[in-house]
Formats: sequence, structure tokens, C-alpha cells
Amino acid sequence: MRTVETVFGRAGIFTHNIETEDLGAAVLTFKNGAIGTVLGTTTWYKDDDPVVEVHGEKGYVGIKGGELALWKFQEEFEEKLPEHWPSNVVEDMVGALRDGREPVVDGPEGRKSLEVVKAIYESSSTGKVVKLPL
Repeated sequence: MRTVETVFGRAGIFTHNIETEDLGAAVLTFKNGAIGTVLGTTTWYKDDDPVVEVHGEKGYVGIKGGELALWKFQEEFEEKLPEHWPSNVVEDMVGALRDGREPVVDGPEGRKSLEVVKAIYESSSTGKVVKLPL
């Protein structure tokens, strides 16, 4: 993950009468000036797969339901993609231990994602932009 500099987020119960948030959204500002968005929700249509997309000035890539769904770039190049796109990092870790391979997301990389999620919660509770690292 590129280095996230600031996070502004909001999370809460907006649709369902449940014990935890049903929607969380955030704007991430990266050290290189790029901006990203994160959306997590239980209000997603139940029969649709999760989607991750990255768009930039030279192209985009997207993963839907653990499969490569979008791939378009201005320039052709060979990029080695992971053979396995985990939809569940816990299952991937178990598989990595079982198969004697490296997990797709290792501990240090996973910690970066956790810090972003913690910053989203902090920003949501304070209503302020949160600077990283925490």
C-alpha cells in the first residue's frame, strides 16, 4: 500500500437496526498527493461480489469477487499478478501455512490497512482529519 498521509471518514448505523456500523466511508490522501476512497457497507446488494478498483491517469485495474475484472492501461507491459486473490485473508493465511507459501498479505502490510481503518473510526468519532501514522 502506498503511504497514506491523512484520513477523513464517517461510519455509523444508517439503514439497519444492528449493533455495529452498516456503512463506513473515507477519503484517503496519500503522501504523493493521490486521493483514494474506501467504502464498506452491509447495504450492498446481497448477490453481488465485493469490488476493489484502482484508477490512475495511465489506466485502471479492478478485482471483483476475487477475480481480475478490469485491466486497461495506456502502455503495454508485463506485470506479474498474484496467482491467488484472497477474498478472506484468514483463509489465505491458513492456506499459506498449509501450502508452505507466503500469504498474499503479510503481517507488516496488514498492519498498514488496520491503521487506516483505525484512523477512519477516529475521524468518524471526532469529525476531524486524522494524520498518519497514529
